Amino acid sequence: STRVNQAFAKGNKAATSLSYSFTILGNVIKNEGFQAITRGMGTNAFKRALDWVVRFYIRESLTDPIKARRAKSLKPGEKVQLTDVDKLWTSLAAGGISVYVSTPLDRLLPLLQQRDSSKTTVELLREQFKGGMSKIYAGAVARSAHAALHVCFLMYVGEKIKSAFKN
Repeated sequence: STRVNQAFAKGNKAATSLSYSFTILGNVIKNEGFQAITRGMGTNAFKRALDWVVRFYIRESLTDPIKARRAKSLKPGEKVQLTDVDKLWTSLAAGGISVYVSTPLDRLLPLLQQRDSSKTTVELLREQFKGGMSKIYAGAVARSAHAALHVCFLMYVGEKIKSAFKN
């Protein structure tokens, strides 16, 4: 998908078609071998795991003080309940903040996927960091908004759907 996205970014409108994607895939396998399509898989798996660990950790870190504060006013045996507003803002915050942890890996992944074998991962990292933090985090605000909504949907809306089927 990285190469399709790059073709689209260069103005190639055909890059949105499925047949074009398969053309790119075929060319990559033909020119670089089948192993080329697995480049960066380890980094991607690590990045996805890191994303969700950070998201859940942040959400729990935000909800724990809320629960502790509300628990003080409960009678014995009552369970602390988070409001919908609590669930919404903690999910949004968790998604938004997680981007700032995983962005360096996001920048590295496409480089790993299309690198030539003459460059090591360390050399790619040096090139990427050459522009400083502003280069690495370029576009992070938009990505943060996207991740915030994504996590909110998965954590909050998903919970609502799940509870609808329990009843």
